[in-house]
Amino acid sequence: MPLVNPEAALVQNLDDQDPDGRSFDEHAGVHAGALRSRHAGEVVAIDPDRIVVRDAEGKEQEHQTYNNFSFNRKSVTGDTVVIIRRGANTWRGPISEYGWQPGDKAQSIDPVTFEAAWQEVTGYLRHKNDKRLFRVLYASGRAVNVTEDHSLITLSEAGELGPVLPADCVPGKTRSPVVFIPERADDKFARYARSVKSTIMYKWGAIAGMYLAAGCVSKTQTGLVQIAVKPASRIADLQRLFAALLPEVSINDSVKNITFTSFPIGEWLVALFGSGANHKFIAPRVFDMPCDFRLGLVNGYMADDGNLWHDTNGAVQVTGVSTSIKLRDGLVDILASLGVFCTVFDVPVNHLNPNWHDAWGFRISSGHLHKLPICFFYTERQQKLDRLKSDNYRASPYDGVPFPKVFSREAYKGLHGSALKIMYQGAFKGYVSKHCVKHLANPLGAMGRASTMWDIVESITEIPHEEWVFDLEIAGVEMFAVNNGLVVHNSAIHNTAVVKPGDTVKAGQLLAHSNYTDKDGTLAMGLNARIALIPFKGWSMDDAQVISDSFARRLLSEATSTYAQDFDDDIKGGKHHFQSLFPDRFIKEQLANLDEHGVAKPGTVLQPGDPFILAVFSRGHTKACDAIRTTPTAVLPLVLPSSHPAQIPGFIKECAKRDSNPRPTRCKRAALPLSYPRVSAAMPIVRGSGAMARAICKTMNDRGHLRIAVCHSGRKAHFLDNHGKFL
Repeated sequence: MPLVNPEAALVQNLDDQDPDGRSFDEHAGVHAGALRSRHAGEVVAIDPDRIVVRDAEGKEQEHQTYNNFSFNRKSVTGDTVVIIRRGANTWRGPISEYGWQPGDKAQSIDPVTFEAAWQEVTGYLRHKNDKRLFRVLYASGRAVNVTEDHSLITLSEAGELGPVLPADCVPGKTRSPVVFIPERADDKFARYARSVKSTIMYKWGAIAGMYLAAGCVSKTQTGLVQIAVKPASRIADLQRLFAALLPEVSINDSVKNITFTSFPIGEWLVALFGSGANHKFIAPRVFDMPCDFRLGLVNGYMADDGNLWHDTNGAVQVTGVSTSIKLRDGLVDILASLGVFCTVFDVPVNHLNPNWHDAWGFRISSGHLHKLPICFFYTERQQKLDRLKSDNYRASPYDGVPFPKVFSREAYKGLHGSALKIMYQGAFKGYVSKHCVKHLANPLGAMGRASTMWDIVESITEIPHEEWVFDLEIAGVEMFAVNNGLVVHNSAIHNTAVVKPGDTVKAGQLLAHSNYTDKDGTLAMGLNARIALIPFKGWSMDDAQVISDSFARRLLSEATSTYAQDFDDDIKGGKHHFQSLFPDRFIKEQLANLDEHGVAKPGTVLQPGDPFILAVFSRGHTKACDAIRTTPTAVLPLVLPSSHPAQIPGFIKECAKRDSNPRPTRCKRAALPLSYPRVSAAMPIVRGSGAMARAICKTMNDRGHLRIAVCHSGRKAHFLDNHGKFL
């Protein structure tokens, strides 16, 4: 972990083979980013990417430096599928085949809105693997293969998206976000209208989908395309479809299939979708096709290879199965581009009969069926679906938003009746359904309103070693999506030069340290501390480890949090409006840091307890309020939660336009990043703190050892001195 104040170990192991008398920790510092000169000479140039040293012969030696570069070889295996946006085109494929170009953007997530977003790719890494590999399997059937130190993403106890190592995941509890493919501007069409079926692009998409499900292009007769049809009553539907698109092409139909000859169409189908049932796929440029084409593709495929039934729980099950895993995963991503969530599953049958091929399937979430105006191309199958499906379904397990305790108080205040009961029950499970929290004016509400789903870790197993692994560097968020939308995390390294141009250096002298080393370039294992192990009457269980206050203050890591507040008719902002209702809530000096919208100014350094966004929430009218003609309000200021100062490096503020009104615009949304140190270990116990302990411990003060007893009262511990007085 890159600490704010890293320290090397006080006691280090000396490398007796090193002529300069360096320790193993100093050698490890080089692998953790410390930069040492290869030759003696003079420093002639320093920039964010390099340090140049000129030797005695006049040759210049470049030493590469890192500027927030993705680091420490935390990577995924080469078969991991990523989706990249390059200008107006989409690339989708294994990360091992990706060729980075400046300006590329990867499928990722917005840490403020929790929606899918394209984030800039600033680096691509391929390196040999020297670590164990693990396969993390999720409840939806998604999986990702990662090195033992590659982080997944979950919601931290602070209510922010944060990394979690595979070893720290708890099967059945840890949840990770699954994002859709961000919608393009030209996708804003009336997708919910069934009139889309009459468009030309939809019809071509339907033909492509039928080819994927039950079509082939002859290898012996050029341009011969066959599409199987069953039962024969559906041939008439296909004849009308082909007559509208290919009036000049002769269509031959039989009891089992439709056949036509067209070299351009046959070549187009093979190029975009492959040939052979076990080898079909969806080419990346299909994702650039109009939305109605992609919808037609899904409908055409489901017309033949789709399954429909009504289970005993009252839910409609719509699934599709293919003998090509590439095709199955491609269809799941096509549905994700339409905003539809699917689970995936395997259908192993080869062990039953060697002539059978294993299959892979997907299931469309019942609650997302309404997002598809049409699911099946054939009218009679679509009518059957319409009869079976319901307008309301129980919340999917993947609609469960992680529920950190930091949100509990605000959530309980905003809920009433049955919703409060559901929230209370969900809090003990660690998650709560989206619809219960989507109206809340905090990050939990943003997660409830976002389309992002939350998958549950099911198992973590070690897999065989692979020689090469890969990673992406994503600007700012350091997160990217893989394998049908799973969000994973990487980390970064940066160097700080300790020399300046004109300095004379020796061979092996430190040029720059990193955020993983101390200022001498030695590996920073953490912090040095004096620890007392104090048993209770000789018992060896429930011992206490006492740390000093200064140690806890020094054990800080770098952190940046973003807070957002939406404003509408019920939630209003503005500093003057807030002061008129709550004049005594904050002092004048605290309010001086805010602008007219009640939002902290960029560059402001906030102290604990200072507000940075002011908001007033209207609770609505009651009979008592109507009698006295008042509107009850509640104050919702966002106050700095940290116990340390924080700085506002910048902010995003969206305002409602008022072209005809000369008055200042009204703020609709404010999002602020806060840079502050985060405590990475337990803080020392102080007067009034709650604690969990069972031992009698000793602590050192100015007079020597003072005996302190710990007793329980519910979930809070009380500390007593020698005379039985509460501390």
